[in-house]
Parts: sequence; structure tokens; C-alpha cells
Amino acid sequence: MTHYVSYNLAGLDAKVLVIPPGVSADKGEWWPKTQTRPTHINEAAAVIRIANALKQDDPFEEAKWQPWVEGRSLPEIGVNDFRYSYYRCRVNLNAGQAVTENRLLFNMFSRDIVTAQVNGKLAKRLFPDKADAQSWPTRDCFVRIDSNTFDNQFDVSGLLKNGNNEIVVIYENLGHAHGYMPMEELSGINKGGLSNTTRHITHPLQWQVAKDLAGVSNGWTLPGFDAKKWTKIALDTLYVIPGKGNRVQPKDTPTSLITWYRVEFKLPGSADQSKWLARVNASGNGYMWLNGNNIGRHWEVGPQREFYLPECWLKFGKGEKNVLVMGLRQTESGALIKAIEIAEYPNPNIRWDGR
Repeated sequence: MTHYVSYNLAGLDAKVLVIPPGVSADKGEWWPKTQTRPTHINEAAAVIRIANALKQDDPFEEAKWQPWVEGRSLPEIGVNDFRYSYYRCRVNLNAGQAVTENRLLFNMFSRDIVTAQVNGKLAKRLFPDKADAQSWPTRDCFVRIDSNTFDNQFDVSGLLKNGNNEIVVIYENLGHAHGYMPMEELSGINKGGLSNTTRHITHPLQWQVAKDLAGVSNGWTLPGFDAKKWTKIALDTLYVIPGKGNRVQPKDTPTSLITWYRVEFKLPGSADQSKWLARVNASGNGYMWLNGNNIGRHWEVGPQREFYLPECWLKFGKGEKNVLVMGLRQTESGALIKAIEIAEYPNPNIRWDGR
């Protein structure tokens, strides 16, 4: 079927045709809408301070688990985008193995990050020393990862026990380095297991994989989801949220793998398709959803602290509710939201002298 789209753009202008699911192109709308340029400033840009949020850890046991074969990448099971995925194994150990097999090793396709939880407790990371997106993916990027390179290593001393054990791993696709060999590599875990050394795996494990977080599979990102069982927390409404900057995130103690947050807000009745942003001060790495639409990543390290809220996905008008959801992997600073505000973008076309 052929669709013809007509458009009229000014010089250096750009628009996006937003087509709702299940309809033809002629039902789409062009964004951004044409806005009337104000002749003077009546008041400062509107700011909506968020006082409360709902919080819930991701119930990994509810994820859609499936068997995994060692050496099978995520693209081979249908995961071709950036997201968080789970790996899980259940292993029975004797008392001696629980003591001596105190290293958990992973061989990866590319230099991505995993975080491990053993019997409900987070494992101590040995390598890399920092699970960040800035330094790790570019280390040794001229060198391919061979089958004997274990680029995610954990100390599981004291976490394993005699009998049944459960190991759950969250895989973070950081995105490939800017060039070099990693651009050619697959994503996911190649193999993982226990060992009494960091040089090779002495006890291979049988894993399962879940392509998405349980919260994604259970519809937690959708605006109509009922979150009444989540925990209500108070946010700081006095703290001045930086518009950008590094090392300004709040500090907390990591307690789980993934934590979800949900906030609701209504725009002023006079908003009328204007441009808005979310200004966030939080720890943890993850993704953000506006009214069910993924609007990109949140990096704890920054420097980005302001996130564009596409007006095609915002709900304008009196009484219209908007929902912003964040799913954050806990880092060594945890996953804590200190403050959020929804703010109108300043109009760059207005001069302060009113002309």
C-alpha cells in the first residue's frame, strides 16, 4: 500500500508526523503545532512542583522467563533495541561448593554491564570497579572479547548456601562505544557461571532469560495502570533542582536490582500545546515513559537533568492527567528520586525588553 504525504516547511524547519497505532497516515498529526508568538512577557515560565511519587521494586519473578542456551545473544531471541533484560539460574550446591565457589563470572558479547543478586542480596562487584556508562564501554575497545575474558566479576562469598540457590542478573545494554569493534558485536551474556578463581568458570550454570523487566511486561509504564499498592513517598519541594551537572545526584543504599517510580501532574489550562520539560534529581540509571511512551534514558552521572516532554504525548486541557514513569537500575548510589518539577520551556524568541 502506498501513502502520499504532503507538507509545507519553512527554511530549516522540521516536523514529525505522529500516527496513532492502528490508523492510516491521513489520521496522523504534524508536530510541533504552530504557536502564536507572544508580544511581551506577562509572567515567568510556569513550574509544577511534584510533591509525591509512588515507588515499587520490580518483581523479577513475574517476568516472562524462557530457557536460554549458552552463547545465544539477545538479538537472536528478538531483542534488537536498548533495554534491560534479566537472566536467572537456580542451582543446588553442597556445603563445600557454597564456600569455595565464591566467584560469579560473566563473559559478554560486548562491554556491557550486569548487576547480580544472590539469594535476595546484591553481590559485591569485583570488575569493572565502576559500573558506569562513561568509562567502561570504551576500555580496550580495539580488542575483541574472547571466550576467556570475564568482564563482569562478582564476589559471592557468604551469599551462597548449602541447598537451593537463586541467582538473578539484570543486564544493561549501554549502547556500543562510538566506533571501533564494539559496533560490530552482539549484545547480551555469552556465558556465566561460578568459580573458585577469576581466570575461568569451574561450575557452568543453566540460565533462563527474560527479554523485558516484569514492570514492562505487567504494564507499569501505561498511564491507566492501577498503582494503588505501591508505596507513596514524599519528594523534596524546596530543593533547587540543577538544570545540568555531574555528581549532584542523591545518595542512597542499593537494596534491589530495579526500582520503579510514578508521578502524576496536570498542566495549566492555559498551556495550549506549549513545550514542557521534566527537571529531575535522581540516582540510578534507567528509562522514562510519558503517558506510556518511552522518552529515553536517565543517566545518574548526568550532566543532563532536564528531559524534553514531547507535546504530541502530553495531555493538555482542564483536568487532563499526565503520568511520568521511571524504571531505574540501582547503582552504588541506589535509585532514589529526590525532586521533580515539570516546567515550561522559556520562549527563546522573546526579548526581555518586550520586543
